[in-house]
Amino acid sequence: MLTQPSLLIPGPSGKLEVIVAHPENEAESTPLFIMCHPNPLLQGSMHNKVVTTTCKAFLQLGCITVRFNFRGVGLSEGVYGHYQGECQDLQCVTRWAQDLYPQRPLWLSGFSFGSFIAYKMANTLNAHRLLSIAPALKYGENIERYADLPEPQMPWTILIPEADEVVSSQDTYAWLSTVKSPYQVIGFPNVSHFFHGALGQLREVLMEVGATL
Repeated sequence: MLTQPSLLIPGPSGKLEVIVAHPENEAESTPLFIMCHPNPLLQGSMHNKVVTTTCKAFLQLGCITVRFNFRGVGLSEGVYGHYQGECQDLQCVTRWAQDLYPQRPLWLSGFSFGSFIAYKMANTLNAHRLLSIAPALKYGENIERYADLPEPQMPWTILIPEADEVVSSQDTYAWLSTVKSPYQVIGFPNVSHFFHGALGQLREVLMEVGATL
């Protein structure tokens, strides 16, 4: 179901490449699950294995899943937008999907860089749920930090690979200890940032998490 052809939709800086997948038993209450991919400057795309594993799990859980390429990635037009552009891309894709599937609960998710974009936009887009996978505390010349942003106002789950070679899991846990909003955190001992050799474990946890939502 994840091999569906991509679509090109109008975006803030040109066309954006999007893939939508539908569950077998779709209803008017079916959640709309939108996933953001990792760092565009480091070959991140909607075809990343963590992204596709996550979307496949939530598709099986009965969600309409939407993944897309940020500007300048794959068939998406434009150039890297230094966070602000990527936030605009997410907002555009979300509004487009909500026009097609109105009145659906919106679940936002992101992996690494994508988790920052989803976190930053979750309140603005009135998301019902937020899922952060291997959250990236800072990236690039802007050194954006989660601590500078309003905390989520919706149920929030964080998955942390504890042998992360890209983002310090200790720093992530330290930051979470300062967060006042409620959240659920699940650690993955001895698992690397990209869940190498642990995608099956990731899928099992996602199925368990999704079943409780």
